[in-house]
Amino acid sequence: MSLKSSNNLLAIIIPALRSSNNLLSIVSHEFLLNVIFLHKLSLLSFLFTSTNSESSLTIWTIESIRTWRIFL
Repeated sequence: MSLKSSNNLLAIIIPALRSSNNLLSIVSHEFLLNVIFLHKLSLLSFLFTSTNSESSLTIWTIESIRTWRIFL
């Protein structure tokens, strides 16, 4: 999925989640925030792993995902 199409999808989903106050909406919103974060992190990881120091930055990215999943 391209970045443009994922942004278009988010433009449709986020207002729908905000308009409803039920538990499913809250859970979906939290899930969506996790997906957005992981998508951005994976893009960042791709940029870093395209350089020479692949292994250390890949490990850093995996550890960052584990850490941030706790807070999200």
